Amino acid sequence: MNKKLRLILIASIIITAILGFAFPNPHPHIQFHGIFTSNVIFVSILDSIVASTFDIFFGFTGCVLIIIVSKWLGHKWLMKDEEYYD
Repeated sequence: MNKKLRLILIASIIITAILGFAFPNPHPHIQFHGIFTSNVIFVSILDSIVASTFDIFFGFTGCVLIIIVSKWLGHKWLMKDEEYYD
């Protein structure tokens, strides 16, 4: 991957995470998000951070787990020894 493209992608991820901290969603679409912001005038900073960036960390963790499990499955089940077809 080109270094410039990699730098742009990493910068965009960091900027998105910072914006998630700065501007939490006032109208949650999932019930989990409403736990932290429903009917509360003052929301603590920690609750705001968890509610606004949960999707970022959940998605990243899910992608990493999919990659790890698929690599493990490929090595244990799909790959054969070099002399398998001899």
